[in-house]
Amino acid sequence: MLEQEREKTHRNSTEAYRSLMMLTTQLEVPYEIAQSLLRSLRATLTIADEEHETIERELQVMAYINAVRETWKGGKPSAEELAVLSSLQRLYDVPDDEHMVIVDRVKGELGFPEESAPIFVIDDDQHILAFIKHVLKKTYQTLQTSSSIEEALPSLQKAPPALILCDVNLGSGNMGGFTFYEKILSGEYGDALKKVPFVLMSALTEDFFVKSAKELGIKSYLPKPFTRETLESTVKSVLA
Repeated sequence: MLEQEREKTHRNSTEAYRSLMMLTTQLEVPYEIAQSLLRSLRATLTIADEEHETIERELQVMAYINAVRETWKGGKPSAEELAVLSSLQRLYDVPDDEHMVIVDRVKGELGFPEESAPIFVIDDDQHILAFIKHVLKKTYQTLQTSSSIEEALPSLQKAPPALILCDVNLGSGNMGGFTFYEKILSGEYGDALKKVPFVLMSALTEDFFVKSAKELGIKSYLPKPFTRETLESTVKSVLA
């Protein structure tokens, strides 16, 4: 019982020390004054040097996470903003791999799309393909395109993407978007493709087609012609 009370008292002391250390940072207390104050407090609260170093590191990482959040909350940072963040990364001694984990987590919290998500687009209209590539390449690093399902299948089965966008009516090949998705659902092309979100694109905007797509389980139906904003929001929503 006595040991439990000691542990509880030490936990309270540690939290008090953590709070004061955080306060000295927030109030921008001069370094020498802050260190003198913290040394005195460590002696009073019996905080070991190792505990101090652990708490200090935790607070540095927290400060860096907040800096990353501030940098990204207004949208993709400018080169100047990224340079400032890079300086903070060196100041807080944050390794590159930890930096990437923090940035990815913060971007996820802020609703940024996953840039590394591979996307496959199938459409026999080269103008549509060029437009989609132009829009999505600004955000997504891996984008593949094909003018027919038959041409796309070997790549899709070898490395299933994070998202498939497919036209309903394809002039080339023998299969359209609805038939392709039905075959995916049946498992004809393997279980991996069954898990890939599927978006249909079509100039056919009648309720029948939209309703049929939803009943099949298709994630979204993208009516043609679509704008850059509609394309971006649809992809972002499906990948979320």
